[in-house]
Amino acid sequence: MLSLEPWTLFWTVFNVLVLFIAMKKFLVKPVMNVIEERERRIQMEKDEAAAVKEEAYALKKEYEEHLSGAKHEASRVIEEAKAFAKEEQKRIYKETKEESARMLVQARKDIEDEKEQAQKELKKEIAVLAIAAAKKILETGDQNDAGSN
Repeated sequence: MLSLEPWTLFWTVFNVLVLFIAMKKFLVKPVMNVIEERERRIQMEKDEAAAVKEEAYALKKEYEEHLSGAKHEASRVIEEAKAFAKEEQKRIYKETKEESARMLVQARKDIEDEKEQAQKELKKEIAVLAIAAAKKILETGDQNDAGSN
């Protein structure tokens, strides 16, 4: 039969306690430290990932705001360019119309001046021809008068 002796029981319990304490100190504690360190690193990496994700969202939002602003700015610039082009077109049309009116007035004036010049030259030629005809008549009349005498 199995007999339980008090000293054997005492030493068995003592050995188990010493083994438990030794294992706790030399095996469980280092393993727990490794596990805690690993959990701490994992938590730190999660926190860093969350911070990076938050920063990425912030940058995305900022990018979208800039993009939206750029689109509005581009639309505004296009509208300004269209308005400028329209005003420039009106200005050029007005200048062209004024220039053509000035050219028409100048052409009419030039035509009138040439007409007056032509009339003056015609009058001079008529005067010259009239003088020449009168001379001829006088000469012929003098010869007729001389021939009849």
